[in-house]
Order: sequence, then structure tokens, then C-alpha cells
Amino acid sequence: MPEPLGTPPAAAPPPPPPPMMGGMPAPGGPPAPSNLPTAEPTDIFAGVKEPSVGAPGPAQAVPPIGEQVSRGGLVKKLLLIGGIVVLLVVIGIVVWLVFFRGSSEEATTESPAPAAEVPAASPEPSPAPAPTPSPALPEPGGDGIPTPPEAGVGTAPAAAAPDTDGDGLTDAEEEQLGTNAQSADTDADGLSDRDEVKVYQTDPLNKDTDGDTFPDGSEVQKGYNPKGSGLLFEVPPAQ
Repeated sequence: MPEPLGTPPAAAPPPPPPPMMGGMPAPGGPPAPSNLPTAEPTDIFAGVKEPSVGAPGPAQAVPPIGEQVSRGGLVKKLLLIGGIVVLLVVIGIVVWLVFFRGSSEEATTESPAPAAEVPAASPEPSPAPAPTPSPALPEPGGDGIPTPPEAGVGTAPAAAAPDTDGDGLTDAEEEQLGTNAQSADTDADGLSDRDEVKVYQTDPLNKDTDGDTFPDGSEVQKGYNPKGSGLLFEVPPAQ
């Protein structure tokens, strides 16, 4: 079929480039272009100092796995032994407190009490010397001559005689005087039977010994002589 008019013919493809050998075109081929670089490229980092890297330290020796396991087992054994020792010490203390201390306390409580000391016999007291009789007081209102002491007055009796009314006269003396051994003041004049007999020498059976209508006890309280006129104690006149 004939080609249409006005259409250009198809262009033939260019031939392949010749093979390169060492940057140079293979012989027999076309020459290389003149604009290709022929020198090595410039290193732009040539002036920059590289950072100094420290020398690595010596590598630490890692113990083998078997040695690590043996060390861990040794530590566990030591801890176990220490715990057993502490436990034995605690058990020993408890046993000592329970048994030995308890037995010592029982031995202390069961020890016999010391025998009571027998007091030495005290020497018998020597008898007290008999008191000497004191001179009798002068008779109130009299001549001032002391009366002799009555027999038995001032001497220690061999045995305490009974005194039922507690007036200072024994029952035997009151029986001799005729007074009432059951009453400390037989005539009820305010003076005890003993005071009338041994102090004022008045009549223990007469309420008014001097007969002046005043009881003997009232006269003594007011300072008068119950046996007569005048005061109980008269001051002698100055010479």
C-alpha cells in the first residue's frame, strides 16, 4: 500500500554507545565527550578533626554460671546455719528459765526455817530496897509537932492486899476503921476515906469533924481547917 502524501518517513534509532574501558572509550568507538570530569572529587570534610574516641576499658570478667550458682548456694547455707544457731540459743534460754530457775526457786522455798533461838536465861532481879518511911506532915491547926508514922506505912507489902473501892485503904484497914469497903467516901463529906485518915486526920465516919456545920470536904476546898478553927495552913507570925 503506498504511503500517504505529506507524511515524513520514520527516523532510524541511534546506534548504541561503544563499551567503556577504564573511563575511556573502547578503541574503535567514538571519542568521549570533552566535558566529563577527569580528576578525583575534592573531600570537603578533609579539614574537620575527627573526635577522639576513648580507648575502651578492660572488659570485666564475668564469672561462669556454675560459679555464680555455687556462691548463691553458699550464702543461703550461711544464712540457714546462722538462723539455726540463733534458734538454738533462744531455746536454751527458755529451757534454763523454765527448768533451772524454777527448780532453784522451789529449793529456796522448801529450805527448812532456821531454828528459833532460845533466849538466854535472864538473871533474877534483886529485890528492891524497902523505902524508908517519910516523916508525917504536921497536924493542921495543931502545935506543929509531927505525929509518928503509922506502923506499916511506907513499907512494901509482901502481897498486894485487896482494895475493893480503890480509895487507897485496903479492905482490912477499912474493917479496922469501921468504914465501908465498898465506898471510897463513907461519910460523903467530899473527902475520901484515905485522905481523912492519912492526910487531914479527920473522922471518916463523921461528915463534920469539928462540928461547925460545914462538911470537911467543903472546908478543905475553901482553905479552912476541917478539924478546928482557922485556916488549913496558917503562916506563923513574924518574930
